[in-house]
Amino acid sequence: MLYGGGFGLDIFTDYDFTLKLEFSFNQLGQNGLYLHKKTLY
Repeated sequence: MLYGGGFGLDIFTDYDFTLKLEFSFNQLGQNGLYLHKKTLY
């Protein structure tokens, strides 16, 4: 089993645009910062 955790921040705008910022880590000491952008078009 691999255990981990993390937290995220979602930002929604009035212009059909979503920005997601995530940080995650696991028991092996690996971690990452991820940035996602999503639009409806």
